Amino acid sequence: MQKEYGSFIIALMEPFQKQRFIQNYRRRLGIEAAISNANGKIWLFLDVVVQWDLLIDTEHQLTIRIYYQDFGKYIMMTFVYAKCSSLDRLELWDNLYYLARDIELPWVVGGDFNVILNEEEKIGGLPVYTPEYEDFAFCINSCGLFDNGYKGSPFTWWNGRPNAECIFKRLDKILVNMQFQTFFPITEVEHLIRTNSDHAPLLMCCRDQTLQFAKPFRFLNFWTKHQSFLEIKQFTQQDEPTNFELLDNVPTMISDEQNLELCRIPTREEVKAAAFALGGESASGPNSFASICFQVCWDIVGEDIHNMLKLFYGGSSLPKSKTYTNLVLLPRKRNVQTFSDLRPISLSNFINNVFSRVVHDKLEKILPLLVSSNQPGFVKGRSIFENILLTQEIINDFRLRGKPANVVIKLDMEKAYDRVS
Repeated sequence: MQKEYGSFIIALMEPFQKQRFIQNYRRRLGIEAAISNANGKIWLFLDVVVQWDLLIDTEHQLTIRIYYQDFGKYIMMTFVYAKCSSLDRLELWDNLYYLARDIELPWVVGGDFNVILNEEEKIGGLPVYTPEYEDFAFCINSCGLFDNGYKGSPFTWWNGRPNAECIFKRLDKILVNMQFQTFFPITEVEHLIRTNSDHAPLLMCCRDQTLQFAKPFRFLNFWTKHQSFLEIKQFTQQDEPTNFELLDNVPTMISDEQNLELCRIPTREEVKAAAFALGGESASGPNSFASICFQVCWDIVGEDIHNMLKLFYGGSSLPKSKTYTNLVLLPRKRNVQTFSDLRPISLSNFINNVFSRVVHDKLEKILPLLVSSNQPGFVKGRSIFENILLTQEIINDFRLRGKPANVVIKLDMEKAYDRVS
């Protein structure tokens, strides 16, 4: 497996070998360093490209701090082998609480937790004892950790028995905190195939940016049938789409002064006005802080929010912790049967809403210049009933004799959860 994937950090849980043999396995793997935890249930192999420091060593977990030159950042890693008893696992949860209290680095926690997170992570056997996994769920939430998903089989452990006695569970997980997710936006965890073990190995791959692929040029044969095809000198000579003369026919609706106003960094007073324009009693987003909390504490957090907005206007991207959104489905009727019976709303973080409000306030001043007379749906203060009455008058006018022939087309569009006729 090491030859196939070339991992620079390998962790073995319950290797069923005496600790004195760990160096033999290190040499066979071709790894620079090898350590084990207090009771020898966790073996850790680290390649030469990784600089590491041992921080905590207990019977339940092994915590190290690593520095990988390609990443250019320190990362905390906790490798877990939990006890089977829920009472014995309490010490592990306390250790994780202690670590999470002061941690500011990217943090990944992985291993065999010997407990599931919900009823969907088990098939077969006795019914799930709810308090057992509630302690685990509470620990994860309190430590700011979350499951980043996986590929492969939904279960990582099998009791080795056939038919009705067969039990599958997802006991092995890799959890990360928000700092890790922000630093590594592309993180994949794969449940590999079990070989000579009742547990499936987990493979974690991280990238600090999305892979970019250059799209090749594709020539379409029907272009040759166009009357102006021979007038085109060369498709690939154009550096940008704006070089084509076709866009010269698009009128300029905004003056240079208005464009500068749109691009101007908002003042702190404008940011405050946008923040206080939001409803204080509105539902909170993923961070659980409602608008009223920021408004009351504006003298404390206002400067930080304004500085973040200036970075955003300067081209910096917002961290994912600020752009996450909770999707809530509200029922349209009592007996919900399909998704069309639900109305989704998005609950964003307050900072994300403030940024949107600032842009909204700027666009609101120039929007009347961009809206055409045949776009009544975008005219502020226009009621939909005015459009209904206008449509009825047009239909009645069509029916009058002596008028030239006309056609009315009724469009009925349905998109996910809404319908417009």
